[in-house]
Amino acid sequence: MMGAILLAGLGVAPERAGRAVSVVSEVSAAASGDVAFVFRWVFLSAFVCLALALAALIAMEERPLRTTTAPAEGPPPAGR
Repeated sequence: MMGAILLAGLGVAPERAGRAVSVVSEVSAAASGDVAFVFRWVFLSAFVCLALALAALIAMEERPLRTTTAPAEGPPPAGR
């Protein structure tokens, strides 16, 4: 997702026959302010994804992995 935001912000799109070579030329031709503006959107999307993941983690029901801490009853080990 973040790669798509970065490439779209730099003007590389599949419908325009974008390739990796055009990414290098776009970045080298772009002013540093333009690239910084694109990376702001990348980091903003990362923040939103992390905030949603944190909200989902907080809302998740806490369940124990097992109900008892005692070992299961069964035959004793063969070495005894």
